[in-house]
Amino acid sequence: MENKFEFLNDEMTEARLFKTPSQFVNQSKEDIAANVYAHMLSLQAMKYTDPNKARKYAGQTLKFSGFDGVRSGGTDLHNLIAGLEKKGGYSIPTAQIKRYLRNTSNGIVDTQLDRRTLMAVERSLQVRSSNLKSMRRIISDWPRALPGERKAGATRLGFMLNHYAKGSDLAVPYNASVRNIAANDARSPYTGNTFAKTVAATAAGAFLGYKAIRNPNIKNISKNYKVKPA
Repeated sequence: MENKFEFLNDEMTEARLFKTPSQFVNQSKEDIAANVYAHMLSLQAMKYTDPNKARKYAGQTLKFSGFDGVRSGGTDLHNLIAGLEKKGGYSIPTAQIKRYLRNTSNGIVDTQLDRRTLMAVERSLQVRSSNLKSMRRIISDWPRALPGERKAGATRLGFMLNHYAKGSDLAVPYNASVRNIAANDARSPYTGNTFAKTVAATAAGAFLGYKAIRNPNIKNISKNYKVKPA
């Protein structure tokens, strides 16, 4: 699996879920918000599990001056925030997010500041699930988390990312970074698949999205990459 999708390492910071504003039309603001949350938590975990890719992704997400529009050359995180801003209904702390991304791109680790930023994002996106809040506490305080806590947090986050963002430009590198941390035999609350199957499905979704975006005869890429010939 790793060799088959090796090329995706070079494409990690090119959006594959959403590349145009029109792709957000049929997406609920709640799903987009969950997607933003999953991406932010994944990037936070990768600050410890794969710092180099976390720095690269954060830098690419900041490539544009703000989140004022969906960009074909933006990351999925950039476009998700921009799409959610367009949908309305949430007061997103974009200034805090940009500072967080700048720190991440510069390799700065400040657990207290990271924790405050993620809590601000959580409140602004109206996340109320006690399970998600518990996962955020583990991810935001990763250095002090026990091995069992890291395993639980990494596994739950992998399931969430696969459910909301299978095939995104962050899903494959995140799953690769926690492959020796997450519990491979754990079952997803979303699908019932084990984590090992989730990793395979995420990579396959990224591969299909990669081909679809580069094929001019394929239109209407949906969140789940169900494509229709033109």
